[in-house]
Amino acid sequence: MRDPGSLRRLGVLGSLYLAQGIVYGFGGFILIPSLAAGGVAVEDQAGILALAGLPWVLKLGWAPLLDRFGAAGSGRVRWFASAAMVVMALALAGLATRPSLTAEPTTVGWLWLLVNAALSLQDVSTDALVIDRVPPSQRGRANGVLLGGHHLGAEGVGGLGLGLVVAAHGLSAALWGQAALLLVLAGAPLLLPARGTRSEAPSPGLAARGDLRRALAALVRSRRALVIVAVTALVMSADVLTATLSGQFWVQRLGWSVEALSTWLAPLLLVVNLVAYALATLWVDRLGHARAAALGSAALGLLWAGFGLVPALWPSTPFLVIFVV
Repeated sequence: MRDPGSLRRLGVLGSLYLAQGIVYGFGGFILIPSLAAGGVAVEDQAGILALAGLPWVLKLGWAPLLDRFGAAGSGRVRWFASAAMVVMALALAGLATRPSLTAEPTTVGWLWLLVNAALSLQDVSTDALVIDRVPPSQRGRANGVLLGGHHLGAEGVGGLGLGLVVAAHGLSAALWGQAALLLVLAGAPLLLPARGTRSEAPSPGLAARGDLRRALAALVRSRRALVIVAVTALVMSADVLTATLSGQFWVQRLGWSVEALSTWLAPLLLVVNLVAYALATLWVDRLGHARAAALGSAALGLLWAGFGLVPALWPSTPFLVIFVV
C-alpha cells in the first residue's frame, strides 16, 4: 500500500537540499568569481574558502547535539534545520548590507563562515530527518530526490537564477533575494508532522547538558572520529584549492564574466549533472558502490591530467564545453 505522506516527505527533504544547493551554487558561480573579477588577492579568496570549509571538517561535532536535543521521533530536529536556515539568511543579509564585498574580504570571510556553519548544521539535520522519516525501502528514491534538489538549487537557482539577478540589479540584490529564499525554505521542515511522545524525547536540562559534555568528550577521544576529521580536512583542502584556482582561471585567465559563468555555464552543468545522475543510478548498483567510486575517481583524475596537458586549447569554448560534459 502506498504511503500517502511519501510525496510530501520527499518534497520537504528535497527542498532542504535545494536550499543547500542555492548557497553552494551562489558561492561557486557568483561570489568567488566576483571577488576574482574585483581584484581580490588569491590569498584572500583562499582564506575565505578555508574558513568556510572549517565547519564541514568539524561537522561531526553536531551529532552529539542532535542526538541529545533532537532525538529521533521527537520532532525537534525539524527546528534545528529551520533555525539553521534562518541564521544563513541573516548572514547573507549581512553580506548584502556591505557597500563593497571586494573591499572587505575579511568581513566576507567571517560572514561566509557563519553561513557555512549554519549550512553544515542544516545538512546534518537533514540527514537525521532522512534516517528518521524515510523507510529503508524508499531511501534510493529519496537519495535521487535529494541530489536532484541539490543540483536544481546549485546550477538552476544559485547559478542561473541569482546570476540573472546579478546581471540586472547587482550582487547586493542577489544576496537579498537569496536570504529571502532561505527564509521561505526555513518553513519547509515544519511541514513534517512531529512524531513520538514527550517520553521518547526528554526535555533538555542539567542532565542533558552533562550528557552532551560527555558525548563531546568521547567524540574528541575517539580515534575513529579523529581519522574522519583528518580525512575530511584533506578533502576540504583540495576543494578549497580547486575552488580558488577555478575562480582565477575562469575570470582572470580566460576572461569570462560572472554573468557568463552563472547564466551560461550553470544551466549547462545542471542538464549534464541531472542526466549523469540518472544514468549513474542504472549502473552503480550493477558495478558495486566501491568499484563505481574507484572508477569514477580514476576517470576524473585522468580528465584533469589531460586538461592540464593542453593549455593551448583552454581559450576554446567548444573544447571547454566538451570537457565539462
